[in-house]
Amino acid sequence: MSYAIAHLSRSALLHNFQRVKASTSAKVVAVIKANAYGHGVLEAAEVLQEAEVFAVARLQEAIELRAQWPDKPILLLEGVSDIEAWQCCGEHHFDAVVHCQDQILQLA
Repeated sequence: MSYAIAHLSRSALLHNFQRVKASTSAKVVAVIKANAYGHGVLEAAEVLQEAEVFAVARLQEAIELRAQWPDKPILLLEGVSDIEAWQCCGEHHFDAVVHCQDQILQLA
Protein backbone atom coordinates (compact mmCIF):
# COMPACT_ATOMS: atom_id res chain seq x y z
CA MET A 1 0.00 0.00 0.00
CA SER A 2 1.31 3.46 -0.81
CA TYR A 3 0.49 6.65 1.03
CA ALA A 4 0.33 10.18 -0.21
CA ILE A 5 3.02 12.44 1.19
CA ALA A 6 2.78 16.21 1.08
CA HIS A 7 5.84 18.40 1.41
CA LEU A 8 5.71 22.04 2.44
CA SER A 9 7.59 24.33 0.09
CA ARG A 10 8.63 27.12 2.43
CA SER A 11 9.68 29.31 -0.50
CA ALA A 12 6.36 28.83 -2.32
CA LEU A 13 4.38 29.50 0.86
CA LEU A 14 6.35 32.67 1.55
CA HIS A 15 6.00 33.80 -2.07
CA ASN A 16 2.22 33.30 -2.00
CA PHE A 17 1.94 35.08 1.34
CA GLN A 18 3.96 38.04 0.07
CA ARG A 19 1.76 38.28 -3.03
CA VAL A 20 -1.37 38.41 -0.87
CA LYS A 21 0.19 40.92 1.52
CA ALA A 22 1.25 43.19 -1.35
CA SER A 23 -2.22 43.12 -2.89
CA THR A 24 -4.11 44.60 0.05
CA SER A 25 -3.90 47.13 2.82
CA ALA A 26 -6.08 44.88 4.99
CA LYS A 27 -4.71 42.78 7.81
CA VAL A 28 -3.68 39.32 6.72
CA VAL A 29 -4.69 36.34 8.83
CA ALA A 30 -2.62 33.18 8.37
CA VAL A 31 -5.00 30.25 8.84
CA ILE A 32 -2.75 27.41 9.96
CA LYS A 33 -5.32 25.15 11.57
CA ALA A 34 -5.18 21.36 11.65
CA ASN A 35 -1.43 21.44 12.26
CA ALA A 36 -1.10 23.64 9.16
CA TYR A 37 -3.03 21.02 7.22
CA GLY A 38 -0.50 18.39 8.26
CA HIS A 39 2.64 20.42 7.56
CA GLY A 40 3.37 21.52 11.12
CA VAL A 41 1.84 24.56 12.77
CA LEU A 42 5.16 25.91 14.05
CA GLU A 43 6.93 25.40 10.74
CA ALA A 44 4.19 27.17 8.79
CA ALA A 45 3.96 29.97 11.34
CA GLU A 46 7.68 30.60 11.05
CA VAL A 47 7.27 31.19 7.31
CA LEU A 48 4.11 33.28 7.82
CA GLN A 49 5.25 35.24 10.87
CA GLU A 50 4.66 38.57 9.11
CA ALA A 51 0.92 37.90 9.14
CA GLU A 52 -0.91 40.17 11.53
CA VAL A 53 -2.85 37.26 13.06
CA PHE A 54 -2.49 33.49 13.30
CA ALA A 55 -5.76 31.52 13.20
CA VAL A 56 -5.98 27.93 14.43
CA ALA A 57 -8.69 25.39 15.09
CA ARG A 58 -7.66 23.93 18.41
CA LEU A 59 -6.59 25.35 21.74
CA GLN A 60 -3.44 23.19 21.80
CA GLU A 61 -2.26 24.72 18.52
CA ALA A 62 -2.78 28.18 19.98
CA ILE A 63 -0.76 27.27 23.06
CA GLU A 64 2.10 25.97 20.91
CA LEU A 65 2.14 29.18 18.89
CA ARG A 66 1.98 31.40 21.99
CA ALA A 67 5.18 29.80 23.31
CA GLN A 68 7.02 30.94 20.17
CA TRP A 69 5.19 34.21 19.46
CA PRO A 70 4.25 35.78 22.81
CA ASP A 71 2.83 38.99 21.29
CA LYS A 72 1.16 37.72 18.10
CA PRO A 73 -2.64 37.89 17.99
CA ILE A 74 -3.99 34.34 17.84
CA LEU A 75 -7.58 33.55 16.89
CA LEU A 76 -9.18 30.27 17.94
CA LEU A 77 -11.61 29.52 15.10
CA GLU A 78 -13.58 26.73 16.75
CA GLY A 79 -14.14 28.73 19.89
CA VAL A 80 -14.16 26.86 23.17
CA SER A 81 -16.56 24.54 24.91
CA ASP A 82 -15.97 24.93 28.65
CA ILE A 83 -15.03 27.42 31.34
CA GLU A 84 -11.47 26.09 31.69
CA ALA A 85 -10.83 26.68 28.00
CA TRP A 86 -12.18 30.24 28.28
CA GLN A 87 -9.85 30.80 31.23
CA CYS A 88 -6.94 29.49 29.16
CA CYS A 89 -7.88 31.91 26.36
CA GLY A 90 -7.79 34.75 28.84
CA GLU A 91 -4.49 33.71 30.37
CA HIS A 92 -2.81 33.42 26.96
CA HIS A 93 -4.59 36.40 25.39
CA PHE A 94 -6.26 34.39 22.63
CA ASP A 95 -9.27 35.64 20.72
CA ALA A 96 -12.02 33.09 20.14
CA VAL A 97 -14.90 32.89 17.70
CA VAL A 98 -18.29 32.46 19.37
CA HIS A 99 -20.52 30.04 17.47
CA CYS A 100 -23.46 29.33 19.71
CA GLN A 101 -25.64 30.43 22.61
CA ASP A 102 -23.87 28.03 25.01
CA GLN A 103 -20.58 29.87 24.47
CA ILE A 104 -22.27 33.19 25.17
CA LEU A 105 -23.73 31.80 28.39
CA GLN A 106 -20.31 30.50 29.44
CA LEU A 107 -18.85 33.96 28.94
CA ALA A 108 -21.57 35.48 31.08
